[in-house]
Amino acid sequence: MSRRRDVMVGASQVSIGARAGSPHRSRALVVAAPALAVLSLTGCSGRSTLTLEVDHPRFENIHLVDLGDEGPSAGDIRVFTATGTSAGNTPVRTDWELITIDHSATSEIRNARATFVFGDGADQLVFAGSATYPVDGGTLDKGVVVRRAVLGGTGRYAGATGWVETTHKADDTWTHVFHLTLP
Repeated sequence: MSRRRDVMVGASQVSIGARAGSPHRSRALVVAAPALAVLSLTGCSGRSTLTLEVDHPRFENIHLVDLGDEGPSAGDIRVFTATGTSAGNTPVRTDWELITIDHSATSEIRNARATFVFGDGADQLVFAGSATYPVDGGTLDKGVVVRRAVLGGTGRYAGATGWVETTHKADDTWTHVFHLTLP
């Protein structure tokens, strides 16, 4: 997917095939210049797109650091990891940190930051975002889809931007689909 930038060029009068002051002087809006400018910005950006899926089993051993008020409250931190795979069965370690930002009787708003480490660790993707979680669960409810911003990456993902869609599936496994733009 290419990025599109709108370019505003003011309308101009131009003379086409006639001398200035001639009664046959044509007036036209310059439309070709803005169209060419838009094409050059979108078609020649040198950026590529990539969709990448990572799957992993249910999260085990979610560690809760109970900060702030005792029990569920703002400031609580959850840390956990899971190992999954991407295309071609490349192993992916997923490292997570969730901080509870707001808390009610039934739900919590948690900010998440995750690092996905591919293969030997040279290739990584980092993303972050906020979502609403059930207060009595360590993870999202099954069937929920959350979109978060990709903050960047290393190795083959250096300079990556985009978003990731995380889905907690009915069988208690997880799918993360990255929609990346790369330099």
